[in-house]
Amino acid sequence: MAKFEIEGKEYELIFKTKALFEIEKEDIGPFELMGEIMQGKASSFITLTYLCLLHTGQGFTKEKIKKEIGEKVESEKMDLDYIMSTGYEVVSNDFFFKKTFKKMKKADPEGIKMMDMIAAK
Repeated sequence: MAKFEIEGKEYELIFKTKALFEIEKEDIGPFELMGEIMQGKASSFITLTYLCLLHTGQGFTKEKIKKEIGEKVESEKMDLDYIMSTGYEVVSNDFFFKKTFKKMKKADPEGIKMMDMIAAK
């Protein structure tokens, strides 16, 4: 299970009901979010992280998560590899995305194979 550290504590990144309802406010759909995550788009990683931390009930804002990610990048604790591998782990293993991801993998096995190599930890 993918995890994210914020305020000195690590949380699992899980796409739950709150995330499903909140994504409507993000001007992006789940399928589009998956595609952008697989491209390593930073703004989509921020959105995914925000949505997947809603289940914690800690009240993390998207702005707080953006700031945390920015600080990690500035201090060289987070890079594109982390963003891609963590995002990929969520969209390929989380219950909400998993079936659709498997269908994408069947439709484009070579493209997904490349992502498997890029996102490998």
